[in-house]
Amino acid sequence: MFLQGAQMLRNGLGFLILLAVIARPAAGQTSKGQSNKTSPVLTPKTRLTDFPEWVSAVAFSPDGKRLTVGGFDFLQQYDTDGWEKRPIAELTGAVGSLVYLPGGRQLLVGGYQKIDVFDVVSGKVAQSPAFSLLGHRGLVTDLVCISKTQIISASDDETARVWDVTSRSEVLKIDVGEPVQSVAVAGDLIATASGDPTRTTRPGQVKIWNRTTGQPVRDCQKPDKAGTGVSFSPDGKYLISTAHDGLGAVHDVSTGQVVGQYEGHARPTRGVVVLPGKRVATISGGDAVGKNELAIWELKTQKELVRLEAHEGPIVAVAQSADGRLLATGSHDKTVAVFNVAMGSKKPETIAATPNVIRVGMIGLDTSHCGAFTKVLNDPKAKPDVAGFKVVCAYPYGSKDIESSASRIPKYTEDMKKLGVEITESIDDLLAKVDVVLLETNDGRLHLKQFLACAKAGKPVFIDKPVAAQLDDVIAIYELAKRYDVPLFSSSSLRFATGVQEATDGRIGDILGCDAFSPCPLEKTHSDLFWYGIHGVETLFAAMGTGCETVQRTSTTDFEVVTGTWSDGRIGTFRGLRSGKLTYGGTAFGSKGVQSLGGYSGYRPLVVEIAKFFKTRKSPVPAAETIQLYAFMAAAADSKANGGTAVKIADVVAKAEKSAAEKLAKPGVKPAVAK
Repeated sequence: MFLQGAQMLRNGLGFLILLAVIARPAAGQTSKGQSNKTSPVLTPKTRLTDFPEWVSAVAFSPDGKRLTVGGFDFLQQYDTDGWEKRPIAELTGAVGSLVYLPGGRQLLVGGYQKIDVFDVVSGKVAQSPAFSLLGHRGLVTDLVCISKTQIISASDDETARVWDVTSRSEVLKIDVGEPVQSVAVAGDLIATASGDPTRTTRPGQVKIWNRTTGQPVRDCQKPDKAGTGVSFSPDGKYLISTAHDGLGAVHDVSTGQVVGQYEGHARPTRGVVVLPGKRVATISGGDAVGKNELAIWELKTQKELVRLEAHEGPIVAVAQSADGRLLATGSHDKTVAVFNVAMGSKKPETIAATPNVIRVGMIGLDTSHCGAFTKVLNDPKAKPDVAGFKVVCAYPYGSKDIESSASRIPKYTEDMKKLGVEITESIDDLLAKVDVVLLETNDGRLHLKQFLACAKAGKPVFIDKPVAAQLDDVIAIYELAKRYDVPLFSSSSLRFATGVQEATDGRIGDILGCDAFSPCPLEKTHSDLFWYGIHGVETLFAAMGTGCETVQRTSTTDFEVVTGTWSDGRIGTFRGLRSGKLTYGGTAFGSKGVQSLGGYSGYRPLVVEIAKFFKTRKSPVPAAETIQLYAFMAAAADSKANGGTAVKIADVVAKAEKSAAEKLAKPGVKPAVAK
């Protein structure tokens, strides 16, 4: 121990000596010969063992193709398909945390008094950092992404800090007052778990802060000992924390009070992640031999689903892949264990019976998307990013008065039968046989009623474009998703086109403006741009994000030009095409360059995102952004009706919200939850 401590001192890391005394098993103790418990539903998919020292941090790349592992003086990477070790950057010193920026083009490594930022090209990490973020005065213990360009860090220097990676600057500093072990983000809130593990008689702290101002919002009920981990539930209503007292606690975010506990850990709990299917995974371990456990629980009921002794040393690091399928744990036993934690149903008891298949139901067979999506998902040789799904049944009927849709149903029904998909006689029959739903009906007028049936059944839903035929229905659908606590995602495939993703991954800096275009045929049953202009408008908002305040439209027989002005002065335009070459694309204007948005990249990128959504139950597109892009189109319709005058988005939304509230007040619809 003395020699190891001396080496750490030479590296400026003397503070780690004390940590080593606390966490490493005492001399003469060993856990060899102890057999891990075998869980009936969870065993390691693989175990990585070639590490020179304790594993202190793990992170999956956003595409799930790489697992990065860090510890003192090492950083290693593995392909998740075959677990081949890949060359990676040389590193000296401690690794306290790891995170990839969305898009996977940069890896951030939290070390002692710095955060190293490594460029990643074609999955390969550069040999040396492009730059470092400096300011912390201790080990960076946790890193979490806030957006495509911003992160938040925790440190044992008693602070949490928000950084803008693009400008390489510190945006916000939160003085917590105790060593911060973990951070989490939900909307405008930041949570911290803090405390000093060497002061065993002193309680820890779990606090919630305002993400913009850094001011405290709420003190949560304190753990008896130092806090070690925090993670928000997907809906942001609950905060789950772990601590050295061996408990996991569920806090009501609105009050900070503990409303449930995950009990039974024999050792200190050291971290927590929220898994798909409203489940929670906790890790634990301590000085004594054995009981270094991974446990999985139902989030709200705190029912234990799985418990196994996953390592021979304390488990100190945990991460899940973006699609929610893989969970990695790192330990002081110098190993990493990787588990498949996907589930095909909300019912935990079905994990063992159908561990890798999520049953998909399809409502509506009047669009070419139906067959295209089914072929991708049902492919027996499907790649990992879309594997684990099967479209098992479909309800065919959609529009009866839109000829271009209704006329397709007979042929597409036969095509689906040939793909082995059962045709049901009703939506209710379909919902009884599936885990998740693709709402594909081309006629947006039917979506509110169809989604309500899915929401009452508790099924996660992807709604193909458009969300609805008019704005009040769009708002009503998203309100229903809240009331029934049902995951909802909707998007055009153009949002995930290669050019759009490249423009928004930070390579051209901040987006200062965007011009997007797409074909724009009109359909009399739908608010005009909702029918097909949605593709170009989705492209526009993928680049610009929310914040549009006013909309102005110029319209002719063959073309539409809609100009939006954002609250920060940025301008974005949509051009709708009905003459000439009918294609998709645009240009994004950034602070560092200009990027062509390219064209249509096929359906597969969207199906990949749908698969992630069904696994994680988290939409890749915020509800507020989807609602605003439909409000943009509704405002464009009002501008056209008023001779091209500017229309305020807020006025359009207020009117639609009133109409939506009237629709949702009808009998048979779950009432709004009191705020």
